[in-house]
Amino acid sequence: MAFTRRKRRKHYTPRHQIEILLPLFYNDGILIEPEKVDQTVQEIVNEFRGCRITSGEGIPAFNGYWVDEETLYRDAVKSLIVEAPQTDTNFEFLSRLKKTLERRFEQIEIYITVQEVKRIV
Repeated sequence: MAFTRRKRRKHYTPRHQIEILLPLFYNDGILIEPEKVDQTVQEIVNEFRGCRITSGEGIPAFNGYWVDEETLYRDAVKSLIVEAPQTDTNFEFLSRLKKTLERRFEQIEIYITVQEVKRIV
C-alpha cells in the first residue's frame, strides 16, 4: 500500500469549535419531530460546509440537568458540533440561529458554547 504525503499548509486560520445542544423533547415531554433536527443540520451545513451530530434516532447523547427556582429539570439532547473561523460574521449568524432554534424547538434557551480549537497540522 502506497501513501502520498500531503503538503502542509503554511498558514492556519484560527478556528472555534461550536457545540449546540438540541433537545429531543418539547417541555411537555412530546418527542420533537426529527425534521426539525434535519432542518437545523442543513442550515449549519449551508453556512459552515459541514458538521457532526451525535447519532441514534431518538437516543440522547447526553442528559442535561439544571435547577431553576428550586425545580430540577432534565433534558435529553443531541450534540451538534461545527468548526468555523473566528469571525464577527460567524458570531452574528450564531446569535440569529440561537433565537431561531429557541422558537423552532419551543425552548426558553438553546445552549451554545464556543471554544478555541488548536488543530494538529
